Amino acid sequence: MAQDPGGGGVFHPKISVDGGFGSYTKEVWQRDLRVRGFYTRQIDGSFGPESWKAVQRWLKSMGYYSRNIDGSVGDYTILGLFKAVAKYGYPMEPGSGVFWPNGDLTVRIQRYLNKYGNYLASVYPKWS
Repeated sequence: MAQDPGGGGVFHPKISVDGGFGSYTKEVWQRDLRVRGFYTRQIDGSFGPESWKAVQRWLKSMGYYSRNIDGSVGDYTILGLFKAVAKYGYPMEPGSGVFWPNGDLTVRIQRYLNKYGNYLASVYPKWS
């Protein structure tokens, strides 16, 4: 993490938009979920059940997930992610495959994090 030159806190370097669900993408997503109040665990770049519970809570807050918060990555979680990335301007093309965890959906999540994760870092000084 580096200090924001504008004095607003810390920021992260952009994620490579490569469709790979690597540890840096996971770390930035955990930070984004923490700032939004959905994740309270250690930011470690490992996406286990607690991280997925945070994702499900985030999706539920937008009305995109109506199941139990269980931390599993099933069809309803993936469908919710499709809807969430579309809401933020990154819709999936009709007929494109999910290829989860690597592929089209991850590319859209990475774009979302590059746009909104950096924004959150500058708005919330204690995001790390």
